[in-house]
Amino acid sequence: MKKMGVSIIILLVILSVSALFGCSDMDSIPKDAIKITNNAELIQAINNQQKDQYWVLSAGTYDIDQSRTTVSYGGESGWYLPIVADGITIRGEGEVVLTSTVESPNGNWSTQNFITVIGDNVTIRDLTVVCKKEVNKSIEILGENTTIKNVTFNAPQGIKFAGSIYLNPALKEGNTEGDIGTLTLDNVKLNRGRITASGANKGKIVFNNVKIDWTDIEEGYAALYPMFNFKIDGKNIKYEGAETVEVKLSETELGENFEDAKSKLVDGVKIVA
Repeated sequence: MKKMGVSIIILLVILSVSALFGCSDMDSIPKDAIKITNNAELIQAINNQQKDQYWVLSAGTYDIDQSRTTVSYGGESGWYLPIVADGITIRGEGEVVLTSTVESPNGNWSTQNFITVIGDNVTIRDLTVVCKKEVNKSIEILGENTTIKNVTFNAPQGIKFAGSIYLNPALKEGNTEGDIGTLTLDNVKLNRGRITASGANKGKIVFNNVKIDWTDIEEGYAALYPMFNFKIDGKNIKYEGAETVEVKLSETELGENFEDAKSKLVDGVKIVA
């Protein structure tokens, strides 16, 4: 009985530590997860993606050449990192960076985006995104119920703009209402990046610990504002956790646009200096 009591105490301690440090979450990688260790394996996963796959990327930098992807959507090919299958999880293990040094003009839809989420119930987590060299949309989300967790968005070297998290479900085939379902942004950092809801008209956004640093922005991009097209008549988007969002703004840098930028933030968002 005494040994059993000690065992129970040890088990409770282990569970408590796991909950405190997120160990139980770390152990949740499924046994059939696809292990990716280099660019070639990532391209192979993109081109052969199937519903409900779980990709685990080993530590390293993955430099994606869009000329090697074969996925087509909307009559276009040449996408950098398109996720068309439902239920895909992309998870970093260690220090993982997704980027592309391949420079392409922003003319076609496929080359405007670095990551394009078309499938529903997609999760991207535990990694850093550095937008493609010709910066535009770091990630465009067309699918419903997307989760972005523990992700940092940075600008490419030599550029002071990290691109947008661009919500655009209205452009997905069959989604006539522009419904994002429930979008979860959990522990997300945008360093010189922004969120725009131009193509989202319905759904829910759950924020938790989102930080946007909209200072020292490339000239010409600053007036795009850190949050854009959320407060539009006719939109039916609900927000949860807006009070956990911090946006760093500089009145000196924005000048006469400062008050306008503030007015476009979701209600409850904190402004920090």
